[in-house]
Amino acid sequence: MRLNSFQKWALATFFATLFLIFVGGFVRASGAGLGCPDWPRCWGSWWPPSSMENVDPALYKIAEFNKTLMWVEYANRLVGVAVGIFVLVTAILGFRFRKSDPPVFWGGVASLVLVIFQGWLGGRVVKSGLHSGMITLHMALAVILLSLLLWIVYRTSSYFKNGTGLVESIRKPLRAAALVLFLLTVGQILLGAQVREAVDAVADAAAASIARESWIEATGRVFTSHRTAAWALVAAVIALIFYSRKAVNAPGVRPLIWASAAGVLAQAATGAAMAYLALPPAAQILHLGFSTVLSSTSFLLVLILNRRTHEPA
Repeated sequence: MRLNSFQKWALATFFATLFLIFVGGFVRASGAGLGCPDWPRCWGSWWPPSSMENVDPALYKIAEFNKTLMWVEYANRLVGVAVGIFVLVTAILGFRFRKSDPPVFWGGVASLVLVIFQGWLGGRVVKSGLHSGMITLHMALAVILLSLLLWIVYRTSSYFKNGTGLVESIRKPLRAAALVLFLLTVGQILLGAQVREAVDAVADAAAASIARESWIEATGRVFTSHRTAAWALVAAVIALIFYSRKAVNAPGVRPLIWASAAGVLAQAATGAAMAYLALPPAAQILHLGFSTVLSSTSFLLVLILNRRTHEPA
């Protein structure tokens, strides 16, 4: 599949955004979310201060200054700026579609508006002291941005224009299973963000009285709901694999189904590691990253399977 300059930028922006989510997971797992206690500056400076001697003690709590955490958070901001530039270029390149394919043009504009709002929201998250709920919203908007960028690439691609080549008796159940998988994955991402917020609350309130390996269980219903819903993901991907036996020649379908299956397995493995190995940072980062990859593969699968090519069999 050959890509034009617009598609290349949109796809590069997608991967840059995905990388930013992994970086954000590292920030959260390392506890660096407030490494820079203000925004858009960092400890009162546009460039991180070299030591606490360069921080005004009248404005900041010097005891909370941590150079390592500061740079982790600031690197996250730099990657965010890079993503903003990628989105801006994509929106500019999409200007040529304003007459030939207006939805693509407006999709580029929407992605630019969304990333600007994400930057503003990121600042609100920091200023609120990582307020519960705002982080979940921040994650939800990231998933929307990833999906929008994938839709732009798909919409302008000729590779899938002729559809999957599947008869309706196969395409419809595959599409239904893919849609269920996508919606469940998005729901799990949001629910998982709430689990992480609840874990933070437990850690802050009872770190001395509750062992780290019990923090997740101490979150109660939100965690058990998240764990139970994971079985629905397994069921959806099993349905996809079952119906994919007759989708051998459908362009892109089977690879995406197997990628989704791998994503569900990776989610299960990293989730189990978090629950039973006292929240190892690597598992936290990979669990978040794999969930967004899974949402992307399942969403692209829905787009591909949504195009009808045959009369009902």
